[in-house]
Amino acid sequence: MVDTDYVRDAEQSIAGIAAELGRMRDAASLLEDAQVQATAMITAAERVVQGVEAYTNASGALVTRLAATDITQNLKDLHSGIGHLVDLVGESDKHITTGTTTLETRLAHLEDQVQRVANESRRRELAQITLLVLSIVLILLVLSGLLPGSV
Repeated sequence: MVDTDYVRDAEQSIAGIAAELGRMRDAASLLEDAQVQATAMITAAERVVQGVEAYTNASGALVTRLAATDITQNLKDLHSGIGHLVDLVGESDKHITTGTTTLETRLAHLEDQVQRVANESRRRELAQITLLVLSIVLILLVLSGLLPGSV
């Protein structure tokens, strides 16, 4: 006959093994879920890393451009350009002042010449009027017979 203790022990062992297998199945399920979640986290982390990489590359390019730009030299160049402009303005001011002085001198000389021409013209007109008046007086004297030897 069969030993009942032995069967009971075997059934308990089978039940224990089944329970253990159930726990292992649950653990495997949990591990599978954890793996899915870990994969999702890794994918998200990869996207973050790619974003950070793009940002880092852009920042590096900006830093490279800023490093290549010598701000001090640019300021010196601007200062030099402003100095050159100041010199040009100064030279232009001198030319304008000289030109204005020359024009004023020429204008004064022209006014003197116009005054001389006007005075000379008045003298000529006065001389012509005097000659005309004398001629008229002489003609009147001749016509009136007041001049000796006149008709």
